[in-house]
Amino acid sequence: MKATSILTSAALLLTAITSRAALPVEPSATITFPLVPGDNYLAPALVHAWTDCRTLTAVTPTTLTFSTASWTAGAFASGYYVELGTAGTGEGCRAEITGNTATTLSVTTDFTAVAPVGKEFIIRRHVTIGSFLGVTNTAGLLAGSDPGTADEVMIHHNMTGTVRTIFFDGSEWYDENFDPAVNVTIPPDRVLIIRRKAGALSPSFAARVRQNKLCIPLHSSWNLVPQPARPAGSSFGNWTLGTSLLNPVSQPLVMAMPNYTGVFIPPALSFSGNPWAGGGTNSTILTAGRVANVFAMPGYTKWCR
Repeated sequence: MKATSILTSAALLLTAITSRAALPVEPSATITFPLVPGDNYLAPALVHAWTDCRTLTAVTPTTLTFSTASWTAGAFASGYYVELGTAGTGEGCRAEITGNTATTLSVTTDFTAVAPVGKEFIIRRHVTIGSFLGVTNTAGLLAGSDPGTADEVMIHHNMTGTVRTIFFDGSEWYDENFDPAVNVTIPPDRVLIIRRKAGALSPSFAARVRQNKLCIPLHSSWNLVPQPARPAGSSFGNWTLGTSLLNPVSQPLVMAMPNYTGVFIPPALSFSGNPWAGGGTNSTILTAGRVANVFAMPGYTKWCR
């Protein structure tokens, strides 16, 4: 499951870039996922290396402008996102890039309230089915002519509750509508459910450890929340309840942490003051690549760490 670039747009080489903002050093790392027959809940946890990092010079509800940039027009129009990298309000907020000129990005999120001029933004290529599982299925998932016979890779959209199912037919990746799916993106706030039909498997994913925060939007109900890798020197570590910015929280919160197969351990943790109830402590580990099931009360709209 090598972090192989499969986007043909990667061939759209950027012109010479000058006056970049300070670029984060992102160490390489590898995570292995133990899969067993049945449903396996996981998240890539790692990211592709940044493509660029710039200081914002102008912002509108639909655009971000960086006067020092000199990009190839349209280079980021497919498969890229941008995130606020400066510490403080809004750090980790993310938007899809829908197009670009030499100096301006068209985006899906309004940053005007959190991103005044002078803040730094990171452009990053999405993890895709092809880069996570291998263009030719180097992960070794069971192939089949349809999702009923192949291992199913379900991309779960937390805010809508919808699932997109992907499978490998022996030569190509397809979705449930039999449309090509090798370039389907796995945004950093998404969870994968791999429905393994038979046999154990331990594929690995090699990429980079994000150094800036990640913000995951929540709605007032149960949310499947991916656990990213935590920066730790030249490699990565795991977040804990005490370091994940969940403690303290301003609203009551309940969560359960499954192992990869969705068995929740411990049963339920809750925080409405101090300390955690249900067997959790500030040192309870949130393993990178696993998934937490978080019940967010009204007013608790995102999880950032």
